[in-house]
Amino acid sequence: MVSDLIVIVSLALTIPFVAHASVILRLWFPSVKEAYSVASFRDASSALARGVFSGFISNILDNTYWGVTWALVLFQHPLGLAMMLGGSLANVFFRQLGGIYSAREHVVAAIERDPENHRWGWVLTAGWIGGLATFVALSIIKL
Repeated sequence: MVSDLIVIVSLALTIPFVAHASVILRLWFPSVKEAYSVASFRDASSALARGVFSGFISNILDNTYWGVTWALVLFQHPLGLAMMLGGSLANVFFRQLGGIYSAREHVVAAIERDPENHRWGWVLTAGWIGGLATFVALSIIKL
């Protein structure tokens, strides 16, 4: 009963989130269109606009996938389990890759504003090394 209530709250909050994110996309679209032009591609505000835009797109896709999945699970539809099992694939594209691209653009913007921020690049490198090590280790263990 409590778990169903939590799913219902999550599904209910998905709707205003998607609505808010859609408005963000609409409001930022002119800036993002300009941000991909050759003239302003390296500009910090352009990178920030691209980061915001791509982050909200990936969040809309992620929330939509999981909203549909959890709604199907809530009503015990067989497709819900299949979508739950396919959730990792959705996460790769909507959450991880979309989030990484968005974060990368935010980092580019921060470095463009203050070159001293470049010193934090080691954290990004460490993240990629950690991800690769995890991939190799789990592939050896499980495959």
